[in-house]
Amino acid sequence: MVKLDCFTDFLRRAFTCSFINIRLRLVVYLCSLFVLLTLYQYLVSINLLNYSFKPVFDVSGWREKFSEDCITARARRIINIMNPSSDGLTLKDGSLCETTRVTGTAAEVIKPVSVASFSTKSTSRLNLTSTSQQPALIFRPTSLPSNQSVISNNSLLNTSLPTRPSFRHRNHSVPQTNERIVVSKPRSVQNTSKLDESIQSNSRKTRCKEIPSGLQGRLAVNTKVVPFRTVEEENQNLQMGGRFSPAHCTSRNKVAIIVPYRNRPEQLKVFLRHIHPFLQRQELQYGIYVINQSGKELFNRASLINVGFVESLKDFDWECCIFHDVDLLPEDDRNLYTCPNQPRHMSVSVDKFKYKLPYKGIFGGVTALDVKQFRELNGYSNEFWGWGGEDDDMARRIKYHKLRIERYKPEIARYTMIKHKQETANKNRHSILRSAIRRYKVDGLNNLNYKLVSVVKTPIYTNITVELHHSSRKSWRKSRR
Repeated sequence: MVKLDCFTDFLRRAFTCSFINIRLRLVVYLCSLFVLLTLYQYLVSINLLNYSFKPVFDVSGWREKFSEDCITARARRIINIMNPSSDGLTLKDGSLCETTRVTGTAAEVIKPVSVASFSTKSTSRLNLTSTSQQPALIFRPTSLPSNQSVISNNSLLNTSLPTRPSFRHRNHSVPQTNERIVVSKPRSVQNTSKLDESIQSNSRKTRCKEIPSGLQGRLAVNTKVVPFRTVEEENQNLQMGGRFSPAHCTSRNKVAIIVPYRNRPEQLKVFLRHIHPFLQRQELQYGIYVINQSGKELFNRASLINVGFVESLKDFDWECCIFHDVDLLPEDDRNLYTCPNQPRHMSVSVDKFKYKLPYKGIFGGVTALDVKQFRELNGYSNEFWGWGGEDDDMARRIKYHKLRIERYKPEIARYTMIKHKQETANKNRHSILRSAIRRYKVDGLNNLNYKLVSVVKTPIYTNITVELHHSSRKSWRKSRR
């Protein structure tokens, strides 16, 4: 203390003496500043001075270690909630920061929860005012030794912690409150409930590979017609409604296979027998929906696709839709039934056309669009009654919305077409195509007109029978004028 007084007396005399010139004063200023900075760093290093805050009470054995992403420029007010029997919690202006003990225990934050959102009826020991918005924490263990314990939110202590203490902080102060914080009772990782075990088993289930390992490449296509019962016996791993998900991994893709259909039972048997093993080798989570048109109207493939899109999403939250003709059988399982960032034309090379693309703008047979793309395009046009025209109209919609059609290589995207009687052609398809650009916003999903007759889930597919009705043309006729 005597040395410090002498040092300050020296500075006072040095700055007031008139015989010291300006240069010498500047040197004294700089030396004094260096000494003060050195002294400040020394005091901080021995914990006699803490720049951030200094707690009123001392908690020994703990060291807070905040994540870099948790520290923000405005995070000056810090509230510590300590529990000597657990890993400790740290809140920083509502931002969660990880805390680690010196012994190396760890906890992973799942999510912050507002304490006010808990019901006081279900947790009577939680004594908080309704205006409290301090976050609570939920923790789950990550790689903890067997003798360690973590914080759990399932069981509460009979006694709560004392009132939250205040901290002395530069230019800031945390006001005292009458809130009492209840911290969950620690439990061992080995003593988890059955629900926790099931969650852990699901978390251990890894994601499927982007390129499945069980692919065979070129396949032998069998067009022999067998009964539906035979198809069911060969695919006993399916869920009701023709649904499937891999057992050993979590699929990356949720795919709805939508098949527009009318009076082709023999082709449907061949198609289902071939497509189920094909899709399962690709490790897809999928469901097959056969959209059956009833009534005496001409076949409307585009409207059936729109119906399949709407009804399949009522059944499950699919992400990708494959619109598939019942008479096309894929020849190579490397032709992955997934949805890329752009619409994909799947049936590039078909045996009927000598495995060549008939024309560049074709978008029929088998196509793939994700749910977002299909809604953006407003689905298919409902104006094409009879065979032909709807695929060209969709190709123009895709180009109009500044999307592009993607295709696999012809060596991969090969298909066999089952022979069948040709449908009645649409004689007005060319005139309807000429008005395509005026109908995109008013002709499609938003003017779909149908009556749902029945929904029947069989072991190998979901059959959706509908009656199609002509949509009103008033809206797009007005736009034409």
